[in-house]
Amino acid sequence: MKKMAFAVLVFLLLALTFPSIPKVSATTEDLWVTPGLPEDVPSEPMPENYTTENYLNTTNPYSQINPLGEETDEEGSHPLYVLVFGDEEARNTIYVDPTKDYPASMVPWDEYTRLQLERGDEALVSNFGIDIRILGFLEWDSDDSLDTMEDLWYELESDTENYLGQYYSGDWWSDYVDVIIGITAQETPGDLTAGLAPGTEYLDQGRIFVLVKWQVYWMDDNLVQHEVSHLFYADDHVPTCCAMASHTYYQTVIWEDALWLVFNDVHCSHTAYSWCTNCHQIIQQNSGKYLSYTLTISSSSGGYTDPMSGTYTCDYGSSVTVTATGSSYDFSYWWLDNNIVYDNPITVTMDSDHILEAYFEYTGGGGGGADPVCPTLFVWDGTAYAEEGILDIHAYSDVTIHHEIENTLALDKGVYKLQLRELDNHTSHIDQVKLYAVDYEGEWHLCPLIYACHSELGKVKHTIRFDDENRVDLEPTEMIDLQFALSTPYGETAYFIFEINGYNRKGPTMK
Repeated sequence: MKKMAFAVLVFLLLALTFPSIPKVSATTEDLWVTPGLPEDVPSEPMPENYTTENYLNTTNPYSQINPLGEETDEEGSHPLYVLVFGDEEARNTIYVDPTKDYPASMVPWDEYTRLQLERGDEALVSNFGIDIRILGFLEWDSDDSLDTMEDLWYELESDTENYLGQYYSGDWWSDYVDVIIGITAQETPGDLTAGLAPGTEYLDQGRIFVLVKWQVYWMDDNLVQHEVSHLFYADDHVPTCCAMASHTYYQTVIWEDALWLVFNDVHCSHTAYSWCTNCHQIIQQNSGKYLSYTLTISSSSGGYTDPMSGTYTCDYGSSVTVTATGSSYDFSYWWLDNNIVYDNPITVTMDSDHILEAYFEYTGGGGGGADPVCPTLFVWDGTAYAEEGILDIHAYSDVTIHHEIENTLALDKGVYKLQLRELDNHTSHIDQVKLYAVDYEGEWHLCPLIYACHSELGKVKHTIRFDDENRVDLEPTEMIDLQFALSTPYGETAYFIFEINGYNRKGPTMK
């Protein structure tokens, strides 16, 4: 009752300043989208609105016990990184937080904004994994001569566009800015718009700016939910009652963390935390719009790629076409996330991080070709498997090669990881493999082989660890994963030697 009494007191204090709570227009008066849905879309109830004889309960069914602090948690798999700008009017306003007891209920603009952004994303996280992550709060001095939300939106875009899409290191998160959110308290006489978000045309142009004007506690988290939903192509509509609905209905008293006296028309979107079937489907389909993934491109010796080797950041769902070109080497195939692909050029859909490697086969400069050599050794350098070199074990009799590893061979959870891949059209017969750590005195220390798994045969550690009686065949496109334990401290190791023993006929069978 203490909290309810305080809320009523706050309302009465506000009423002294404002004769009545203004009749707020549609949450988003979207200038670039024609609102409306087909007439045959059915209206749906708002399950969170439990009406009693005394009040309408609009408490957020997805709310957390303490929404403050959520900005540091990875709540959803689809992060939306926002940078918040407050104009001078907003920064000079003290806001009411009814979840705290007096006098701590009066909070500055950034704390109130953080509270409402985190309250607003609770339904988005629960339904779509869309997680608003606040990069930081900055100042924005709006032009006092502007008296419409539309003009202020364009000014926000002009003043802050240099931040959009740029890397920002904030107090809680560090990432590229997906969206700019502006908070204004500037008077806009005759314009009762509470928020503006870009429509489809502006979204597709990358003009991701949102402008909001805080109204009152119980509707401000709905305002956030509504505006952010626009960023995923959900539009204002009638008559379906959901978080995107623009029609009104009369309410007297609303309960949300406290008792609020309203006695006014209220937009459906201000009390709804759910989406109609159509809006839910649209947001779900576009929930990954602001995700980005990396495409790492590399090539073996004898050729190059276009785009050139490197790591690229790509938008979610985008398609990247890569072409491989050789000189005295012919393109053989792509190694895409441990899968062989022969198409050239190749088109990669960026629905996750991808590693793409081009492999070329030696042809002797077009003079009739030459026998290939195999297999190829790869070593784990701490971030990926780096191509180390080709091991020529083709011979008419047993052959042993000692290969000095030139790439960094990093420890991964206490083990060294290597791979043998068959990258040409021949089959290698492998008898035995070993790894030596050579210290700074030149002494070789044998690293025990603890794991060997063939991509087709399974575990083959025993076969390639002991003698020549049991050889392992490595056929085209196949691979063996190897792991070796430490034999001497990593810091005392000068370099590594990889030993491979094989018997691989490249000519007629010997009798």
